[in-house]
Amino acid sequence: MKFFSGVNNGIGGDVLYKPVFSSEFHFKNKNWTDFDSWWNKIIFRNPDDTTLSRKELVLSVANKDGGAHIDMEVTKKFDKFRHSYSGGTTIKGINSRIVRNFDNVPVNPALRQMSFEVIESFKNSKLI
Repeated sequence: MKFFSGVNNGIGGDVLYKPVFSSEFHFKNKNWTDFDSWWNKIIFRNPDDTTLSRKELVLSVANKDGGAHIDMEVTKKFDKFRHSYSGGTTIKGINSRIVRNFDNVPVNPALRQMSFEVIESFKNSKLI
């Protein structure tokens, strides 16, 4: 879910989280999981060990962050991820040694990737 374009030695360009949109692994994977396991699996972990599951991400966005309605307050846990995901992932220039964070947070790309996974699962199960 990572994308780099035009980055030279840790400088310039784009360092983004992006959805993968690949069915290759999806169809080769014979270890299918049940929905509850997939839904409750932790997908983000910050260095302080704060975690976020698919369920927590989707429900936080739908109920708190401009989905069905907008509440004035979101949980501190979700707020950490939507504004400053700090999963410890950075890039470092080989020669310059410049450390760079990503230019976006993975909340929206993760939601789009999860949508893709659900659609592909429905297709594979011949439900659509």
